[in-house]
Amino acid sequence: TLLYTIKFEEVGRMSEENTSESTGESSGDEKRKLSLKTYDVEEIINKIIGNKVTPQYMLIATLMIVPMIAVPILAVIPVFTGFIPYTSWHCLSSRCSSLLANSSDPASFYSQATICTNSLKPGVDIAWNITRTSYSLDWDLICSNEHKSSNLESFFFLGAFIGVFPASFLLDLYGRKGVMVVGIVLAAGATVGNAFVNGYYAMLPLRIIQGLTCFLIQTALQAIVMEFTPTKLRNLASILTIFSFSMGLYIGIAISYFLHSWRQIFFASFVAIFLTAIPALLCPESPRFHLIKGKESKAKQTFARLAKFFKNPIDLDEDVKLDYTRYDSNFLSQLVDFGKYPRMTKNSVLMMLYYLVLSAMTYSLTYGWSKLGADMYVSQAVSALGSITVVFTGYQWWITERLGRRRALALNSFIVGVLMLIGIPQVKLTSSLNLSTLMFLLTTPFNGSCWMGSYLLVSELTPTSHRGMIMSLNLALARIGSFIGPYMILLYNVLDSWLVILIFSSLPLLGGVFVVFCYDTTGRPIPATPAEVGYTPILDGGKESQEEEGQEGKQKQGKEEGVVDDDVTLIDAD
Repeated sequence: TLLYTIKFEEVGRMSEENTSESTGESSGDEKRKLSLKTYDVEEIINKIIGNKVTPQYMLIATLMIVPMIAVPILAVIPVFTGFIPYTSWHCLSSRCSSLLANSSDPASFYSQATICTNSLKPGVDIAWNITRTSYSLDWDLICSNEHKSSNLESFFFLGAFIGVFPASFLLDLYGRKGVMVVGIVLAAGATVGNAFVNGYYAMLPLRIIQGLTCFLIQTALQAIVMEFTPTKLRNLASILTIFSFSMGLYIGIAISYFLHSWRQIFFASFVAIFLTAIPALLCPESPRFHLIKGKESKAKQTFARLAKFFKNPIDLDEDVKLDYTRYDSNFLSQLVDFGKYPRMTKNSVLMMLYYLVLSAMTYSLTYGWSKLGADMYVSQAVSALGSITVVFTGYQWWITERLGRRRALALNSFIVGVLMLIGIPQVKLTSSLNLSTLMFLLTTPFNGSCWMGSYLLVSELTPTSHRGMIMSLNLALARIGSFIGPYMILLYNVLDSWLVILIFSSLPLLGGVFVVFCYDTTGRPIPATPAEVGYTPILDGGKESQEEEGQEGKQKQGKEEGVVDDDVTLIDAD
């Protein structure tokens, strides 16, 4: 295990008056006296950055979260570049006109079934009523070939799932910043490549690369943001991170709305993604990662840069000494640790399951909500509305600060489930709105709050030594949920609607139960190693209570490792 502390030496001067007249020494002589005090990495970050929102903090937080903008842009590009307007066309050939004249229902004539059943050829029998281009239309990916267009969307998620394997060891082996920058550059390269390809089989591998690099960017960013943030500002950091994701989605929508050529959309997206590498390069590597790898000098350099940026008068060259034990691990040893440390394993599995049901619920809601609007731009904009709402109303900040991480996340999950249950009765409110649709809409902000809260909780539950692996596994389960969610909508075809809604509502309710059994991280420092998960002291209380709880927590940790007697007083962090 790694048990590292940072000895922060406060330098004081003590003047002593020499009362011996025979020595002739000046009574104004002063002697330097060093007063040593022990700090862990959490406390020194709190001391340098502080626990208040300052312009310096907002600047560095912005630099860290800006790369998240690239993630939704990568995900939504095919929605706007590969669309198929099956209901927006007109006849060119006499054969098509004859079919229209003989149709029993002219209002439903302009449909996918008419084109595909009668083998109507675009440019010969029909012409599309659009001013935009689409690679699906350029490459004839319609009707019997439409599955290829779907593949260009779904293979992105396949790439994201594949990304769990390199991300799980690259982040813990080479660091967060380097992996994030490389991921951005590769994602930008694959995106600009899509602007010049001329066929399905050339675009397919590029979409897989986009998905893989998207996973690397997201996981690395979430890790580095939390590892840099002081204890009391991590709630704000999680809110800003998800807010950045929503902003990225709106940027992707704006690019696609104002540009009509699918190749231009890919190229403009490349520019937006590549620009996010600039703030990523300006951010330093996480000092927590440096310490876990035994790189003392680099950690001190990072602390020195932070102290200078935040105008902290600490002389890090002379006043700070790092005292730590190196915890160097590889992929196999990390897997072994899941068997050695059951508390880390329990919390990790519970949050992985939560990500699975949350993602399935989210994609079910997003798919269902998009059906409420005929315009694809409006539908996608509404899908990001929830996160924007809870940010600007201050709801997410308030409920997390008021109830704590675990209870706030569980409550939001239960609220989503209850709102969906209320929507079970098929009550017509207006000609175009029923009760289930209204409840469906009301879940959107609480669903966004669930994402913010889960990101915050899982980041604080995960030890620095295993953060890359565990966060990758969480996002991998989320990718599985993203596959399941859209298919759950098909249950409407075989089951009564009340039963389908009941199944949907069970997901957030089940997720809330998972969260209840997790360890609460409110006010606690991020654990560095698996042995520290669940035994970190609360930093919000008084100084004496902090030190007492910290000592008791370390005693329990020591007992687990066989270095503390059974009769010592212990504390359970749950």
